[in-house]
Amino acid sequence: MFNRAERLSSLGNNHNSASTNHNVGSVLTPPKRGMNTSTSNSSNHNNTTNSNNNSNNSNINLKQELLEEQKLEIREAFQLFDMNGDGSLDYHETKVAFKALGFELSKRQVLDIIREYDTDDTNLITYDNFYKTVGEMILKRDPLDEIRRAFKLFDIDGTGKISVRNLRKISKDLGENLSDEELQAMIDEFDLDEDGESTYSAKETCTEK
Repeated sequence: MFNRAERLSSLGNNHNSASTNHNVGSVLTPPKRGMNTSTSNSSNHNNTTNSNNNSNNSNINLKQELLEEQKLEIREAFQLFDMNGDGSLDYHETKVAFKALGFELSKRQVLDIIREYDTDDTNLITYDNFYKTVGEMILKRDPLDEIRRAFKLFDIDGTGKISVRNLRKISKDLGENLSDEELQAMIDEFDLDEDGESTYSAKETCTEK
């Protein structure tokens, strides 16, 4: 698990992009289609119960909606940057973990997230709260933004196109042994003008269908 995460993190750094294997898959795989005290106490208890139930339901829905690969990536990112293995992340660890998952957050944004859950002034975020926050961000993310980030990762020379040569380098960095025929087949999935290369607009068009 850790080797895979480290490899992906290193890959993102090499190409100036914080991307995960899910981003890579987005490109390589074709997209698919007034009370008394007693009453008040009772009300507070009910509100608390309802709040807990809503929170539990939210967590259940979150786990159901996230892809297994996305759940794995969140766990791997947390484990990778939990340097001392105490089950929580400090500010710096949280910031780089978000970046590894494709989220560039400002210092204020990271601190606000930590403070939202920091009830005992430890300035740390636990795995459960990290998972919940990242999961919600993933579900709210525009799929086209994810494709744009992944496209930039593959467009190594900045030509606006992805060639077999680009895919060959990326697959090598990921430790994948793919033939030129297999790489070309990936290109062909999005090659609308049949020039042997794939453009971002072609991927965007295929995704919208």
